Amino acid sequence: MVGPVQKELRLRDAFSKIKAELNDHLEAINENTDEINASSHDLADLNEKVEKLSERIDRIEMAIECLQGRVPQPEGPIILTGREMEVFQMLYSRSGDIMSYKEISRNLGLSEEGTRTMINGLASKGVRISSVILEGMPCVSLDPAFREIQAKKNIVHL
Repeated sequence: MVGPVQKELRLRDAFSKIKAELNDHLEAINENTDEINASSHDLADLNEKVEKLSERIDRIEMAIECLQGRVPQPEGPIILTGREMEVFQMLYSRSGDIMSYKEISRNLGLSEEGTRTMINGLASKGVRISSVILEGMPCVSLDPAFREIQAKKNIVHL
């Protein structure tokens, strides 16, 4: 017959073995967690590098399209200032007719320098402008492909 002291000793011994096994499992879990964290950081670094490469590829594709005479389509809405919107509406309403800076200035009550600034602002925001020199005067029109995109998708939000 086993006495209470022996039962307690056996029980302590069993719990000690269980504790040792749990400590081994805990150590293994901690090692796995460290590996997972290291892998997670590596994946985050790779993801950042892939994003940078994607941006570079996009810029390269745009450059190639421009060199080939194709201009990429704007992706999102184009936000214009009030004056830029006036110039855009004038060019858009002219159905591709070429207008001189002087003509735009006169119609909108702007200086020619102000008109140039607005045209440059439109171009810098992604509005495609075609420009030519006629009789020594700079003239502009809305790019026909951009006009078509605007008609279909209203990216300038008229």
